[in-house]
Amino acid sequence: MQPRMNNNRSHAHSLNSNLGAALVLMLLTAACVFFVTISLRKHILYSTLQSSGIRIKGTIVYTHSARKNKTTTYHIRYEYTAPDGSVMTDTAQASEVYYHQLSKGQQFDLLISPSDPKLNKPEFARAPSPIIIIGLGVLMMLSLYGSIKFIVLHFRTKNKQE
Repeated sequence: MQPRMNNNRSHAHSLNSNLGAALVLMLLTAACVFFVTISLRKHILYSTLQSSGIRIKGTIVYTHSARKNKTTTYHIRYEYTAPDGSVMTDTAQASEVYYHQLSKGQQFDLLISPSDPKLNKPEFARAPSPIIIIGLGVLMMLSLYGSIKFIVLHFRTKNKQE
């Protein structure tokens, strides 16, 4: 009797491990979906503005850099006047090279959407790389496949046990 009980405990532990691995992979999938969605949305917006946006001048209002975990991000707050005369303010990230070339009060080129001037792309903002989007998409598909595989394995093992 004793060996069978240990075998059942081992089996239950294995099932819990499979579910834990599936949960981790599902969380990874969710994170990938989130980042792919944001990156694709920004890529599509920037591509649309590049082809049909109106070029206007923006003005740097404030620059700020923030260092976290050995990574520095460079933030630029700027304003611009929309075609209807309203003054709009927005913030974007810039590369280190651009950040050090920009100063308060400096003007720069800005693309805005003709139908919605809140949608804009400063010349210093970089569109997400398609390679990164594709890489995240592949990682998302692999993690989704892995989580489904773990869940199927869990239920097959559980059904065999019963």
